[in-house]
Amino acid sequence: MTEPRPRYLLNFADETALKSALDRLPSDKLEIVDAFLPFGDEEIAERIGAGRNRLNLVTLVGGLCGAGFIFALQAYSFLVAYPFDSGGRPSLSWPAFLIPTFEIGVLAAVLAAAIAMFRANGLPRYHHPLFEVPRFERTTQDELALLVRSLDGSYPGGRDALLSFGATSVSEVWE
Repeated sequence: MTEPRPRYLLNFADETALKSALDRLPSDKLEIVDAFLPFGDEEIAERIGAGRNRLNLVTLVGGLCGAGFIFALQAYSFLVAYPFDSGGRPSLSWPAFLIPTFEIGVLAAVLAAAIAMFRANGLPRYHHPLFEVPRFERTTQDELALLVRSLDGSYPGGRDALLSFGATSVSEVWE
């Protein structure tokens, strides 16, 4: 079992200080885990590596699998399990299968997207160690925070070195 390593939550007063710290953080010693802001910022999201995810692909695959399954189930039931000759029409009358195929495809896509979203967000998680940091609740109001992890277990210089990046406070977070 690996030994737990601390993460550091750096609080910043404004967006300029946070962006400046992102430029100056040493990437060979610290890994940026996440940024917490009371507003959305595309530039910061790109800089911390929160890029594209696979939710679109998972949704597409889930929808296609659900639609393919229900179409195959209907084809099996009409061709093999219960063949029925109705007015001399062909046994595999695919236009009749379109509405249930579409509906089940949409349902499967929505379920796949919801499950993938919960999994990507790490939910359900009823308690997160960040909730124990006293100043973390301010990130939803007027402060900005950056969560970093030391790559080698401890950061040389500790809190004082991390404060030199322009942070107003530094807190240790243990998982």
